[in-house]
Parts: sequence; structure tokens; C-alpha cells
Amino acid sequence: MLNPYFHPQYGGTEHVLFEIYKRAAKRHNITVLTSSLNSGARTVDHIYGMKVVRMETRPHNIPGLPLPLLEMKGIGEEIARAGADIYHINNRYQYFNWTVKAIKQTGKKLAITIHNALPIGIDFSTDTVGLLYDAVWGRKIMMQSDLITAVSRNTMLTTVPKNCLDKTHVIPNGVDFERFRPRPGDRKARAIRERAGSGKLVLNTARLVRQKGQVYLIRALAKLNKGNADGNCGLMIIGSGPLRGLLKSEAKAQGLDNACTLAEGIQDNDLPYYYNAADVYAMPSLYEPSGLAVLEAMASGTPVVASSIGGLPEIIRDGGRYVTPRNVEGLAAEIKLLMDNKKLASRLSRNARNIVVKHHDWDRIAREYERRFEETIRS
Repeated sequence: MLNPYFHPQYGGTEHVLFEIYKRAAKRHNITVLTSSLNSGARTVDHIYGMKVVRMETRPHNIPGLPLPLLEMKGIGEEIARAGADIYHINNRYQYFNWTVKAIKQTGKKLAITIHNALPIGIDFSTDTVGLLYDAVWGRKIMMQSDLITAVSRNTMLTTVPKNCLDKTHVIPNGVDFERFRPRPGDRKARAIRERAGSGKLVLNTARLVRQKGQVYLIRALAKLNKGNADGNCGLMIIGSGPLRGLLKSEAKAQGLDNACTLAEGIQDNDLPYYYNAADVYAMPSLYEPSGLAVLEAMASGTPVVASSIGGLPEIIRDGGRYVTPRNVEGLAAEIKLLMDNKKLASRLSRNARNIVVKHHDWDRIAREYERRFEETIRS
């Protein structure tokens, strides 16, 4: 498995891969090829039965790109040394012709998972750069792959070339619904709620980047509080990213200094209790291929309001409410509806919990990846 980052480095893709491959390692020999950003030197260790090779890496920061391009030294030699039956690439933005060529020279199979759809609707420059990249290289790596998987049907249809659809399969992401679950009356959740200093609490957990649409959520909260005779609602945004300063300024401009909290450094073990503390979880994204945080909120029984874009409707189904992106008035209205209508909120929460248990079980998802890999190896 090839990905530029891996456990304990954590983002959405890294979380997905860790959950899939720690399960697959119980039945297969797994080698992970990734970067070594801390020590710089090549290291080899074993995590949950996986052999993890961290290659000497040089990052190249390029203006306009959200993440640096990583030059992983000796990747061709590591590919040959792995002796795998199938090589699984997970970031088409970090692997180029020399990596694909090294895999092809082994005579074995190449798979790629599309975790990030072609960007649409973020802004002109981001959309254009994404389209240009896929036109120049992204589509070529897909055409050279023996197997493509996508995290949502929307991701597949917007990103995978039409002549590759016959070798493409949708495999959704999962959630640990034993860890993320309803906890009525939990003391930790109640303490979080009390620290927020508000009778009602809206939660968002996401990177602080433009595509997550948090600026519209802040404006929606201001509108909601302005017309709320029962008292102010609080907003907690958990995450880090380049828009932290802008979001703080927006909260101040909207008069939400005491009502809006930008939290970071939350321990992973504590995160489920923040979902339990919230009255509503809001995901006002401008672009969202899948949405792991939405699955966590759904599993926790927290009513969800989300943008009707990307893969979110496929995930949420009838387990939440929808709003068009950038629609401040609509977002405020949907949040208020769920806060005021307890019967509706309770029904959506039950639906959401049932959906994640039925469709987003990590054990079943890992088995589906294995099945697709085995079919490809035999073909």
C-alpha cells in the first residue's frame, strides 16, 4: 500500500487506510510504503501486523498547493523489494510516472483509490488547478490501473474517466460505531457542554480550509442568535488549518466572541464526547467526496445538517437535513428546525445510527477491499 502519510500521521485518508489495513493484516502480508518526515532517514517498523517502510523524504512546498509534494527517495527500489501481488496507490497527487513505471515493471497489478474527487465548487483557482492536474496526469494513472475504487458514487462519476468505469467500484468509508455512539446523560459530554457556556451547542469538526465552508456556519449562527428569543446558541469548531485567523476575525465581526470557540488539540479519545455534547452537527462544505466526520456524528446520534453536495447525500440518506452550499439563511433555518423539533431530531438520529451500522462497518468494508484485490490479482 502506497500513501504519502500513514499512522500515526492522521488525516481522513490516513484514518481510512489504517482501519482497512490493520484488518487486512490479520489475513495477508501487508507492506506500507510511506514518507519519513520526522527522522528523514529510512526506517522500518511493524504496526498491527503491517510492515511499515518510511522512506527518506524531501518535501517541496509549491505555492497554491494545499500540501507539499513529497520526494520519497528510493521508491522504485522499495516497490521491487516489496514483491507484492498488488500495489495500492491512495493519492494520485503524490505519485507520478516513475512510480507507476516501477510497479508495472514488477508485472503485478496496480490499484488506486480515489479519496478526493475532482474539485468542483470551491473557487475558480482550486477548481481549475484540480482539473488541469487530472487532465495532465491524474486520468493517466487511472487508465494505467487494473482496479479503481472510489469512496462515493459522486466521486466516481465526477473524477474517473468514462472508459475506466468498467473497472471501478464504489467502496464507502466506515466508522467505529461502538466508539462513536449515543451516550445519554454522560458526565464528560455534560462537562463539555457546560464549558461551552450555552444552552444549545452546534458542532463542526473539520480542517480550517475554504472547502469546509465554516465561514458560512459562523454567519448562520449570528443570524440564528439574532432572532432567537430563547437565548444564544454556541458554536464549537474543532480543527486546525490556514483559515484559523480569518474565522476568528469573522466571529468577532459577527459579534460572536463569546459564542464561537475554535478548538484544536482535542485528544482523539475525547472526541466522541464532543459529538455527544452537541445539539446539532453542521457540515456546510463546498466540496466533500465522503465525510468521515459526518459518519462520526451520525453514529453518535447527533442530528446532522449538511450541504447537499458531493458524496454527502449518499452517506446521510434520510438521516439528516440538507442545505445548498453558501446558503446562510437556509443553514440557520435547518439548525433551528432541529433544535426546536425534538421529534424530528430524534427520528433523524435513529435513522442515521441505523444507516452507519448497516452500511459503514469497517470489518465489512475491509473485506470488500480484499475481495476486489483478490479478483484483480486472479484476472
